Amino acid sequence: MTKLFILPLLALLFSCASTPNSAPVTPVMLSCPAVSASQAPQVLWTNSDFSAPESVVYDSGTKSFYVSNVVGGPLDKDGQGWISKLSINGKTVKQKWASGLNAPKGMRIRGPILWVSDIDKVVGIQLARGRKTVSMDVPGAKFLNDIAFTKEKSQVLVSDMFTNKIHAITKGGVSVFSEGRALESPNGILVDGKELLIAPWGNDIQADFTAPQPGRVLSLDMATGKITPWTEASLGNLDGLEKDGPDAVLVSDWMAGKVFRLKKSGDCVTLLDGIKGAADIGFVPETRTLLVPAMSENKVTAYKLPKF
Repeated sequence: MTKLFILPLLALLFSCASTPNSAPVTPVMLSCPAVSASQAPQVLWTNSDFSAPESVVYDSGTKSFYVSNVVGGPLDKDGQGWISKLSINGKTVKQKWASGLNAPKGMRIRGPILWVSDIDKVVGIQLARGRKTVSMDVPGAKFLNDIAFTKEKSQVLVSDMFTNKIHAITKGGVSVFSEGRALESPNGILVDGKELLIAPWGNDIQADFTAPQPGRVLSLDMATGKITPWTEASLGNLDGLEKDGPDAVLVSDWMAGKVFRLKKSGDCVTLLDGIKGAADIGFVPETRTLLVPAMSENKVTAYKLPKF
């Protein structure tokens, strides 16, 4: 979602997000000071073989990284989107490992399949061959974003930022898992035990992609459907979301170009700043490797994180 993408999206944005009629909201923002020099992330590698990279995931079986490339506008059904495959050291194995997608964004791996959101459908791609094996239309979807998996019902969950919904996909079809303004325009999602963690953009998205009340990390109880915030204060226009230990998450702010480490207690530090389009991050806990796609810079950078 670079500035080049904003104008084509305006009509859609205002058709699915209401603009507040009351006085502008002054959000209470969470304070996230810069991390100390001793705990600052260290660059491992950078790769620029991409076109609007949106999401990065790691496959432990083949020790490979996969990167989704939006290529054109995030709503363009042009068949120009593709997935790249990288080595463990960040070298390009195959730039267009899987092609023929539209504007692929969030990804997760379950078993032999890479699941990908693609505007209004979810696609499954064989890791062994890079071939599409599943394509499920999501009725009413406008801007599908991130992917997560439940364990009990083997559901594939996918967020829709513009409709305030999270959909569930099973062999039986597609259903609405959760919906409503309490989701705050859900972007990143991640299953954590019995909770679904959510990184929202913020409700009432404006023409410049700001939100009167920016998003905050949320927790959805998957048994009851109840949604509660990790912190009451807003954090930003959130995108990627990964766990870092039992009580902390790593989360990116696309608009501000930042990556935060947020604890459930509310303690927060800014790990990275100055990234143009900090999109759907990846994280490998075993090696403390953080992957950050800079969507507006056409590059992905890997960082080594210290233990906190």
